[in-house]
Amino acid sequence: MMKEAQSLKLKAESLLLDIQCINRGKALLGFLHSAFCFKLLTFSFLLFAFCFSCSSATKEDSNADTWEVTLSGKVGFPQQGQITIQEIKNGALGWSDTVKLKSNYTYSKKIKISQPGYYKITFFNQQYVDFILYKTNVEINVDGNDPNGFSEIKGSPEIDVIRKVQTILRDVESSPEMAKISQEFSEASQAKNESRMAELQGIYMEAVAKGQAQVAELLKNEPPSLGVINLLQSKAIDADTYFDTYLAVAGKLKQEWPNYDHAKAFISMV
Repeated sequence: MMKEAQSLKLKAESLLLDIQCINRGKALLGFLHSAFCFKLLTFSFLLFAFCFSCSSATKEDSNADTWEVTLSGKVGFPQQGQITIQEIKNGALGWSDTVKLKSNYTYSKKIKISQPGYYKITFFNQQYVDFILYKTNVEINVDGNDPNGFSEIKGSPEIDVIRKVQTILRDVESSPEMAKISQEFSEASQAKNESRMAELQGIYMEAVAKGQAQVAELLKNEPPSLGVINLLQSKAIDADTYFDTYLAVAGKLKQEWPNYDHAKAFISMV
């Protein structure tokens, strides 16, 4: 059943569009063809990258407020071994625990936390999924027998906002306008019409800017979230052009998340 489901794997999706400074002539043609394609980085890479960057994180206060969230899900093809949950903190693996798989191939685990954080769940040393925990219960369904197998995350507002941004950027990349620019650029390149190539490059950058403006407005209006922090730290939008978004998010974090490690790291960055 799970193999028939459409894969929503974040391992093959990216938050970044590779827009580089290029030279004229033949290099411009390569630029347009490569820039239209997203660099598909794994979500797990982003999680690890930002954990390594949070060197300012403080030791957790044992007396801090804590709450419980439930992580649950279903495994399509169980294997020999364990299901392990680990916190990713300060660039290393922190708290960890095991989860028992039930006879109906489902699992459920209550996790006590005191602030939002990044986590990894590993299935039988065959497949792993990186995710975010905060206030909501999260469901993770997987195949369990293949590193590149089916996986999906449900109930996570943080992952949802990342998907929204992916959709906005992908819609820009795959739009008819971009296809037309690509075709006209190819024709101009063959004709060695450098002035037209430069003109089309400018049109392309304007189209990309519209997508980034949509993302900037979306993130500015989102509540405090590790998803938002992750996107801004990964430069999903240009930090110089949309610095007001960075400031708006930092302002919300100061008011609502003043004691959370990842919020402090983002505020210090801004």
